Amino acid sequence: MKIDKELDTRGRTCPLPLLSLRRLLSQMQPGEVTRVIVSDEASAREIPAFAQRKGNDVLLAEHHDGEWTFTIRRA
Repeated sequence: MKIDKELDTRGRTCPLPLLSLRRLLSQMQPGEVTRVIVSDEASAREIPAFAQRKGNDVLLAEHHDGEWTFTIRRA
């Protein structure tokens, strides 16, 4: 899968990763894919919920060693 943008927010706490994702998605074209990496558990819950509420597709969600990675396609 082609990743168009990557957002690494490790070390940042909620709501900063969510705000960064919102800004990034607003700059992306429909169909583009981003990978978001977070280390904050609250952000890990909020990011997929936010993405889906806005009509975007969460293609992949992974959790390894205290980090979460989400692959999201812009609607």
